[in-house]
Amino acid sequence: MTQISKHYRLSASIAFILVIVSLFLFYRQMRQRKKYHAIALTDYLTNSLNRRGILQKANECLSQQSLAIAIVDLDYFKAINDKFGHDIGDLVLIKFAQAAKDTLSTNDKFGRYGGEEWLFVLKTQSRDKINNFFENLENKLAQYCSHIEALPSKTHVTFSAGVAISHAKSDSLSELIKRADQQLYKAKENGRNQIAIA
Repeated sequence: MTQISKHYRLSASIAFILVIVSLFLFYRQMRQRKKYHAIALTDYLTNSLNRRGILQKANECLSQQSLAIAIVDLDYFKAINDKFGHDIGDLVLIKFAQAAKDTLSTNDKFGRYGGEEWLFVLKTQSRDKINNFFENLENKLAQYCSHIEALPSKTHVTFSAGVAISHAKSDSLSELIKRADQQLYKAKENGRNQIAIA
């Protein structure tokens, strides 16, 4: 084997190793970016989407006409925090997120909109389906919260919801959220623990 051949084979081997190393580093960097992106869209307490994450998902879904936006607020949540402590309040939020995950279909989305408020993206325009969903969510929430030992059995964790159904592709997300928020206000005015649909 000539000296030139040896140099050529050595150079080719080094180049191959450099390509493999570069690909590995690129793959690791992409995984890290994906991980940090997911963290940026996730609520640290409940492991559900945070405000930024759910708004992003809602915008992605908005092109579909069969859509409803709901804003859910836990009733008298401040009283739970004041009476039992913020640790118990945090547990209630975690249980709500678990109940929502176990009730939603794979096509629907939800996330923590802020504090004890949640935003749901439901891919339906059927009032019956919306009411059935929230009824199931209410039952799941009651079941899960019954396992919080520090909450007395007489303490019922409930929620109010305002829902806006999209009837036109021209509906913007901000308009749907505004309408859902108005319905939430009505549900609270009428005594809480109920659903108001626009």
